[in-house]
Amino acid sequence: MPDLRLFLTERKKEIRDDYEPLSERRRALRTELDEVTMRMLRLKKELDEIERAEQAIAGLEPEPKVELTIKQAVLKVLEQESRPMSALQILAAINERYFDGKIARSSLSPQLSRLATNDKKIKYDGRMWLLRSENEEGPEDSEPSFLK
Repeated sequence: MPDLRLFLTERKKEIRDDYEPLSERRRALRTELDEVTMRMLRLKKELDEIERAEQAIAGLEPEPKVELTIKQAVLKVLEQESRPMSALQILAAINERYFDGKIARSSLSPQLSRLATNDKKIKYDGRMWLLRSENEEGPEDSEPSFLK
């Protein structure tokens, strides 16, 4: 029995020694990703402004932006990307495509939760958000898919 306790104690120390640097590296990468995302959004905004100025100089009418809710934009992005995405990836995509960088993470998170919990249109696997498939259960008040 003492050998097993010794093994468990040593293994626990090894795991903690490996875990801490990985955890720190993940924090650093997330911070770097946030910084890159914000820089991209600023550059995209400036590009959009330049394109609008070029259109104005050429006498062209600017393309009207489609007004979407955050939830509608999230659904469109997840549908277009057709892959699971993190909240930061979704935020960058909706800001780039629909909101000119104006949506904050704090505005996105509640909408993701509502889409998953209330609307049951997306799901969260602990890391990534993805669209529910047609065969998965939808809102409680909807018809079962086999009746459609």
